[in-house]
Amino acid sequence: MIACPKCRNYMFPSRKKGVEIDCCTTCNGIWLDRGELAKSSQSTSDIPPGQLTTTATAYPCPRCGSNLSEQPYLTNSNLVIDACNQCKGVYLDKGELEKIEALSKQVDEVFNPRWRDQSTTTSQRSEALSSIYNTPSPVSKAPLLDRAAFIQKVYSLLGATLLVTAGTAYYGVVSGLAMQYFLPAIIAEIVVFLIALAVRRKPGINMVTLFAYAALNGFTLACVLERYLSRGQGGIIWQAAAICAVIFTVLSAYVHVTKQDFNWMGGFLFVALIGLIVTGLGFLFWPNNFAIFIWSCVSAVVFCGYILYDTSRIILKFDTDEVVAAVLELYLDVVNLFLDLLRILSYLRSK
Repeated sequence: MIACPKCRNYMFPSRKKGVEIDCCTTCNGIWLDRGELAKSSQSTSDIPPGQLTTTATAYPCPRCGSNLSEQPYLTNSNLVIDACNQCKGVYLDKGELEKIEALSKQVDEVFNPRWRDQSTTTSQRSEALSSIYNTPSPVSKAPLLDRAAFIQKVYSLLGATLLVTAGTAYYGVVSGLAMQYFLPAIIAEIVVFLIALAVRRKPGINMVTLFAYAALNGFTLACVLERYLSRGQGGIIWQAAAICAVIFTVLSAYVHVTKQDFNWMGGFLFVALIGLIVTGLGFLFWPNNFAIFIWSCVSAVVFCGYILYDTSRIILKFDTDEVVAAVLELYLDVVNLFLDLLRILSYLRSK
């Protein structure tokens, strides 16, 4: 499911002349992926060649996030459409598709009607979507019930993995084994995480590695929690968990309600994450409580951004087979935000 560039409401798949297009039920605009306008209007190309005059708009492409451009459909036709120069999709306002269909009957040099079989159309659509998403079957193009089942499975597994993490963290603290086996546990955690990414599409084993990683992460997390318990700050663990749950719920709900695509944040967040890793390593040699507090605040903002970014990607662009990958991304966002909140609350409590 994608968001309408003009009114930002959901666009729902519909079929017209054997072509699946995305329609907005609010403003009645439609989105056609690469090749779909040509098929629906029985032309050789989406936009007639030679129409090079374009004007950038502020409307985002619902597929790749780049700004759409206004361009005349035909010279002297008074018809201006919105197109994406990157993924080659086309957005049409209400009534513009009918105008194009009327023009197709009048302009022989532009429109060359030829019928193509349904298998060719399906293949071209799959190829176009794969080039945009780098996935064979994005969730946004799946039927409504399949999309709902995918989202439900992702959040159910996320809750289950967090419960496993909490359980093994509790066991690590109570048994005292977390500190004793911290080094082998952290090595095993990294190895299992890499394996989980490698087998994320393989049914059965992907679930085993996902929960194994969650268990190992909880075991190593117990070492961090023991530090706060030894200082008499056990209460802030529950406070950090509660605040983290509220923040995650609010940000996730915001993405679902507004239907915004936060793909544009990816580059900024990646650069910020690299900066956090580099400066975080510096604290190992030059620790400073106030500097760590500021670092944790910045890190918390970054991972709030990642919650928006990853939730948006999961809803709009993830492959239907990427349930485990989706859970891992959200899981890492939640755990890192939780750790940031722990450091922030600890510093404030000490003051």
